[in-house]
Amino acid sequence: MGALHLEGVGAVSVEDELLDHVFTVMIAKLRRHEPVVLTWSDEYGQEQRVFVTPVTFVRAEFDTGARIARDKVWLDRLMMAANSQGGLSLTSAVLDRAGTRIPTAHLPVASRPPAA
Repeated sequence: MGALHLEGVGAVSVEDELLDHVFTVMIAKLRRHEPVVLTWSDEYGQEQRVFVTPVTFVRAEFDTGARIARDKVWLDRLMMAANSQGGLSLTSAVLDRAGTRIPTAHLPVASRPPAA
């Protein structure tokens, strides 16, 4: 399990594969000077949201040095979520990894698919 370090927030624990994909999407947006809304559920089940701008310090810390090939379909879905008004939801991305939904915060928790 890696961590996404966000200025003013601290570390958010994220599986390495998701972290690699999310970091790729965030850097692509920030390079274009586009902010991104990022949401996740913390260890207490509380939803957390941050507005990440090009001046925000963001760092990815991976648990392992091994990298697998990035999944272009998943990257596209994550980018669509990052471009949406609701932003990119780490929780939705984990719950619907193999599905077809866009992992945005607009997907209500009650309608999110159950964890496999």
